[in-house]
Amino acid sequence: MHELGIITNIFTILEEVATEHNLLKIHKVKLKIGKLQQIVPDMFAFAFETVAKGTKVAGAILEVEPVPVKMKCQGCGCEFIVADNIYICPTCGQTRLTMLEGMEIILESLEGEQKEGIEPC
Repeated sequence: MHELGIITNIFTILEEVATEHNLLKIHKVKLKIGKLQQIVPDMFAFAFETVAKGTKVAGAILEVEPVPVKMKCQGCGCEFIVADNIYICPTCGQTRLTMLEGMEIILESLEGEQKEGIEPC
């Protein structure tokens, strides 16, 4: 279950951001995750809830936006979204491709409660 490893790494970042911005509690976490990460949504949500217990993130809403696989043909330069796992340029039929998107894990945003008396950034 690589979902747990991904979540553990994300929580390291969440803790750093919470400390940096003096957050008492994190209420919402929004991630962008490339389709090629092959996360199982239910397992990912379970791992998130499990790791969140006893932390500033406990009870937070998790939003995950999937990022499709986007390729660029090295032959004709066409950029396209991969459909049905077909890694062939729809314009020229070549298979020499460069991946542009689809493997990323991005902390898009988070919402939290800041300590009183601290100016927001």
